[in-house]
Amino acid sequence: MSTTSTRTQAQALGATAALALTLASLARMRRPTHTPTATAAVAPESRRVQDSSVSYAAKISPEHCDEHGRVYGGELLKFIDVAAGVVAAKHAGGPCLTISVDRVIFLQEIKVGDVVHLSSAVNRAWGSSMEIGVRVMRETSDSSRTQYCCHAYLTFVAKPPLPSSPSITTSLLRSLSLLPPPPKPRAQVPQLTPHTTLESKRFLLAGRRRAHRIQGRSTSESLLSAFRVQLLELERLHLLLQSEGTTEEEGGISKEQMIAGPVDLIDTMVMSLWIVRPQHCNSKQILFGGTLMRWIEEISSVAARRVAAHCPWSSAAIDSLSFRSAVLPGEVVYIRACVIKEDRNSPSPKMRLVSEAFFSLVAVDPVSGRPMRGGLRPVRIPEGAAQTVAAGADKRREERLQDKRILQRVYA
Repeated sequence: MSTTSTRTQAQALGATAALALTLASLARMRRPTHTPTATAAVAPESRRVQDSSVSYAAKISPEHCDEHGRVYGGELLKFIDVAAGVVAAKHAGGPCLTISVDRVIFLQEIKVGDVVHLSSAVNRAWGSSMEIGVRVMRETSDSSRTQYCCHAYLTFVAKPPLPSSPSITTSLLRSLSLLPPPPKPRAQVPQLTPHTTLESKRFLLAGRRRAHRIQGRSTSESLLSAFRVQLLELERLHLLLQSEGTTEEEGGISKEQMIAGPVDLIDTMVMSLWIVRPQHCNSKQILFGGTLMRWIEEISSVAARRVAAHCPWSSAAIDSLSFRSAVLPGEVVYIRACVIKEDRNSPSPKMRLVSEAFFSLVAVDPVSGRPMRGGLRPVRIPEGAAQTVAAGADKRREERLQDKRILQRVYA
């Protein structure tokens, strides 16, 4: 081997050793004293309510209504979700996702040809989440006078920004395990500064609703988990009975019993599925929360027909719908529903899987168009978590009626 070649190899080894020492020194200088769990963006400046508030009107078309010309509650929730989503994106300065919907009570019937006016604004912001309030007014086709229909409160979370590309030195240090992996980015939405008395009240009430949601989530999670397990067991039993030909329809039940006799919870259980397509999703290719609400309402009405099949059903209220995970195009959404409580004319089917909620439906007289009184089949609830969940229906009903009286006194 020549002297020149030996000198070249020595220089290369020296350069490699110097690079390793340099990287080790950089690692010691740049290694943090603790590993952060998330990178919180710098808090933006506080904003006013009017900076992101939105108002718009939409005409109700036949495709938004049932065969009797009444708007589907799910279609109205889609309008509400869009209005709130626009406000959330404006306030956060980027895309946002719906994570929950508080109780919604429908006070006025909306029919085909009516115009709905939606006003939405931010009530309060916390870190990466915010509450959006939406008010819905109805304008009939024969009058320019508007009527108050409902209020909705939705919680949105801002999507975190994409992390910046690391430098070559940082990438090399992380590949050599000399630097910890990058922390997850975290979005930070601007805080809200109320300026009027009404905005201050909304700000305060939003905090109370958030505390109530957190408390309710911690206390009901174990119960709902047990209820989900029981529903799956009942579903397997129902499929077994169907395969053996011993379902209610084939068991010799008379027509009078089908109309007035009691019905087991297992016989009110229904399941449906939808394939999520691009038209069901937003610009970020995630299923619209409003679309999922419409699907849940549809399967709820099918379950409600088991306690009164001779009349149409209309949505009356929705209780605390939460979204557990995002749904992408091409995925299949399974929705299960069953009646857990009949109360004169308002059974409350229970939905689960991607989201969980309690829907209240009203049986409508097909002749007069008014809510029916009586005539619903009582539901037999099996022992276990199902009875505990059904027992909470009375408490939810009292809370809905109280909220309804407050809304009528303040807005109607």
